Amino acid sequence: MAQPIHHVLLFDIDGTLITTGGAGRRAMEAAFRDVHGVADAMAEVVLSGKIDPMIYDEVCRRFRLAPAMDRFREAYLEHLAEELPRFRDRGAVMPGVAELLRHLDGAPGVLLGLLTGNWREGAYAKLRFYGIDRHFPFGAFGGDATDRNALPAVARRRAAELAGPAVTAATRFTVIGDTPRDIECALGSHCLAVAVATGDYPVEELAPYRPQLLLPDLADPAAFCRPLDLPCPA
Repeated sequence: MAQPIHHVLLFDIDGTLITTGGAGRRAMEAAFRDVHGVADAMAEVVLSGKIDPMIYDEVCRRFRLAPAMDRFREAYLEHLAEELPRFRDRGAVMPGVAELLRHLDGAPGVLLGLLTGNWREGAYAKLRFYGIDRHFPFGAFGGDATDRNALPAVARRRAAELAGPAVTAATRFTVIGDTPRDIECALGSHCLAVAVATGDYPVEELAPYRPQLLLPDLADPAAFCRPLDLPCPA
C-alpha cells in the first residue's frame, strides 16, 4: 500500500520560486506586438497574481481588440524562450528555494506541485531555465481555468490522479505565493495559505489578508517547515 500523502505543497512561480527579471513581461509585449501590432501594450498592466489568459484579455479590452488567444499564446511561448537567456543577469531563483525544494522533494508524506497563473508550457520553460523543474511532477495552470480561485480544485484532482489512494480526505493542501490573490485563492478553497514577501508585496501589505504563515522569504527552511508540521532539515 502506498504511503499516505499528508502534505501537498502548491507553489506559485513568479515572485515566489523565481524572478525572470522581466523576461515574462517582455515576451508578452513582443507577442502582443506580433499579433495585434501594438507596442508596449503591457506598460501599465499589473501582472502579479493574475493568470496569463486574464492578462491577455485585459489588454485586449483596453485597446478594444478582438482576442486571438491561441495565436498570442504561441507567440508568447516563442518569445519567452528567447527572452529568458537575455534576462539571465536580472533573473534568479529566490533565496532558499533550491535548498528547500531539495529537502522536501521525496520527503515522506510530501508531494510538491504548482499552482500558477502561467500557461503550463511557460511555467515549465521558466522552471527548466532555472534548473528546478524536476521537483514538480504536476500542477494547476493559467490555461486550466478562467479564474485563479478555480485552480486549487484542479490541483486537488491532479494530485489524486498522480498519487492515487495515497491522497486522502486527510491530506492537507497548502498554497505558497507572494500576492494577495494567492492568499485569497488558498483560503477560498480550504487550503492553507503561506505568503512570502519576495515579490511585489512587502510583509505589511500581505499581513491584512491573514495567511496562516507569512515569511519575508524562504531562506530559512525550518521557519517554513516547522509551522506546517513538515519534516525539518537535520
